[in-house]
Amino acid sequence: MEELLEEYLKDSEIGYHKDYDEDGDPIFNMECTLEHGDFPIFVINAREYDSVNLYVKSPIKIPEPKRNAVAEYITRANYHNYEGALMLDFDDGNLFYKTALRYDPKADLEHIPYQLSISLGLGMDEMETHFPGILNVLYKDMEPSQALTKAEYGSNAKLN
Repeated sequence: MEELLEEYLKDSEIGYHKDYDEDGDPIFNMECTLEHGDFPIFVINAREYDSVNLYVKSPIKIPEPKRNAVAEYITRANYHNYEGALMLDFDDGNLFYKTALRYDPKADLEHIPYQLSISLGLGMDEMETHFPGILNVLYKDMEPSQALTKAEYGSNAKLN
């Protein structure tokens, strides 16, 4: 799987840096620029579990006094997600979107590049959609439900 991930990133012309975690699993580090900043992306091949975990991380940490409100926003935003989730680490304030791909190492892995493309795109789209709503909760003291509606539908009165 490590070679397949590396090949996918090279073929997609996505610049990355590769490291290894304490278990020896490869971690591919990259970054994407979205409307509200540069978002680190981590792709981890957890070999023991035959999975690939993709994380699109927020460029900011959520301050402790705002974590409950942001958690409410995330819960509301995740209600209709079926392939990934926004997540908040209450200990350090890290915010990220996570998707996971499971695979059978003995099976044909031909579908993995397609799944990676979809998962990376989904993670970036979800973070781009919801990060402005989270910023509204943080800096404009907007109620999570109102911030979510604005993030998903904008200011079009017919959609709200």
